[in-house]
Amino acid sequence: MGFRNFFAVVAAVVVFIGSGTVIALSVGYIGQSPGNLLIRIMGLFICFVLASVVYNLIKVDTVDGTVEKEKSSVKSEDISRKLDEIKNNKT
Repeated sequence: MGFRNFFAVVAAVVVFIGSGTVIALSVGYIGQSPGNLLIRIMGLFICFVLASVVYNLIKVDTVDGTVEKEKSSVKSEDISRKLDEIKNNKT
């Protein structure tokens, strides 16, 4: 796990705890009970979603130890050329 992935995990944990704190304080401020089960479940869900978004924005996707490169677009000329090569090899 590289430094960037480690940083992604740390940032996701910080966002999870920070957003949970903000939600708990705001629920108490608007006059609701932070101990309400529905509010706690919704708050945990929101915290999880925010932490997941932050983690996925920062982490590096790897395939077989190498950074995944963007897929190049295949042009119609390349497809036609390959089909012609296959057709010529069969005859």
